[in-house]
Amino acid sequence: MSMSRGLHQIAGVFLETAEQERQHAKWLFRLMNNLKPGTKINVEAEVHVSLGSTVENLKAAIDGENHEHTSMYPGFARTAEEEGLNEISARLRAISIAEKYALGRRCTGSALQHQEGGCEAGKGALQHARLVER
Repeated sequence: MSMSRGLHQIAGVFLETAEQERQHAKWLFRLMNNLKPGTKINVEAEVHVSLGSTVENLKAAIDGENHEHTSMYPGFARTAEEEGLNEISARLRAISIAEKYALGRRCTGSALQHQEGGCEAGKGALQHARLVER
C-alpha cells in the first residue's frame, strides 16, 4: 500500500520489518523442532490485525514491536528458563533485544513522535504520508 502511494521509504520500513519477523519465526521453528521433533506445540500469541492508512499502519507496527520486546518475547524467555530450556531462553531474549532496537534503527518511532525523524529513512515520513492521504 505504501509503495503504491509513492511512499518508498515507508514501504522499505515495512519490508525490513517483515524480513526481521520472518527470521525470528525461522529461529523459533528451529528451536521448537530441536526440542521435540514432530510434536505439536500450542503457542498463545497476540496479533494486531489492521490495514488502514499509512499512518495507522506505522502506529500498528510500532505497537507490535513494543508488545514483542516488552511482553511477548520476555514472557516466552521466562517460561523457557523456568522449564530448564536455557538455550531457547537465551535466543528469545536476544530476539527481544533485536525487537527493542528495531524501531530506532528504522526511525519509524522517531517519524511518528517528531514528524521529522532524525535519520534519512524516517525523515518526514509521517508528514509525507499524511499529505499523500489527504
